[in-house]
Amino acid sequence: MELAFLAVVAIYALYKTKQQSKKIKDIQSKLEDLELFLNTSSVPIFVKDSDGSYIECNNAFLKLIEKSKKDILNTKNIDEDILSSLHEEMDKQLLKQESIRYKEIFLLKSHKPHMYEFFKNSIRDSKGNYRGYVCIMIDATEHERQENLLQWEAHQEIEKNKIILKKHEDEKLANAKFTAIGQFAAGITHEINTPLTYIKGNLELLKMDFFDLVKDVSQKKQILENIDDMQIGIDRIATIVSSMREMSKQKQVGLSRSNLYATLITSLTMTYNRSKQICKIYINDEEFTLDISKDRYEFFADIQDQRVEQTWIIIINNALDELKKKPNFDERKLNINIARQNSKIKVEFRDNGGGIPEDIMDDIFEPFISGKPESGVGLGLSIAKRILDEQNATIRAYNENNGAVFEIIIAAS
Repeated sequence: MELAFLAVVAIYALYKTKQQSKKIKDIQSKLEDLELFLNTSSVPIFVKDSDGSYIECNNAFLKLIEKSKKDILNTKNIDEDILSSLHEEMDKQLLKQESIRYKEIFLLKSHKPHMYEFFKNSIRDSKGNYRGYVCIMIDATEHERQENLLQWEAHQEIEKNKIILKKHEDEKLANAKFTAIGQFAAGITHEINTPLTYIKGNLELLKMDFFDLVKDVSQKKQILENIDDMQIGIDRIATIVSSMREMSKQKQVGLSRSNLYATLITSLTMTYNRSKQICKIYINDEEFTLDISKDRYEFFADIQDQRVEQTWIIIINNALDELKKKPNFDERKLNINIARQNSKIKVEFRDNGGGIPEDIMDDIFEPFISGKPESGVGLGLSIAKRILDEQNATIRAYNENNGAVFEIIIAAS
């Protein structure tokens, strides 16, 4: 009886052993499948136990750290330079939560530092006890670079927009000031013009009276010369007042038929106080003086004359800025030519101030592009081009004979 019982126990034990062996084989097969899956992944993966020791990893991780599996199994730190104490602090969070995610530089001695994103998930038994974690590492270096680049570009765009906004605000403020100055100038020119008319008329009468009052011929000649000088001075004042009055008129809304030559003379008159100290200016081969008549030539076009005058002033002042760098007054040249070309009118400004730097030539009419880094903000020529665009005119710039040339083409009317 005992023998039979022992036989039954032996048979049962053999059966259970076979069952356990089958389960072990199944588990081994699953582990092999899992290991195959891990090793076919190009993403570095490793597993640590609750003590922080490596218990498993894939080939991608071994390739990354340049070590064999036997070198790292049952060790906590691969290399002090590779995994910093930050990782250990982050790992402690897995005692209380299921997963963590963070970015950190992964530094290898034989490679450049790479930014990796670590995805760590805790491993727990059926009772919820912490048994370790599995970590997947994603190379985020390029993504981080692109993100930083986008942030930098966004920052640059914001800063650029701030500058543009400030320039627009400054321009609005300047326009408001110019409007106030224009209104003030209009009042001043009216106040000056009235007594100037009396002075001019009385000077003519005085000149005639001297013929009767003064008998001495030499004295008469001297006095008449003095009166002529006074007459010239008064005429110059009248010319300046006339130009100020034109510049202070209300801004035109539409285009009107105007003499382009007259707009050039007005602009030259307004810049004369500065230009006479820098260089002589020639217009159509004639030296400019305040005595030149605005009606000497007629080149009519449909324009906003005040806006066009503003453009001429910008171009003239730009030329003067470059010319004053030349030490010798007599070597400085600024020639302005206006001529008819079939149905067009060509206005040309030529100086010998050294020309436009080649690196900004293609962008010379863009905002914030300046050939005067020490003083310019690069808005003048962009404003000039915008004004000329409004007049249906074109402008181009190029260098010739050690100087800059600005060529403007406007349709004649």
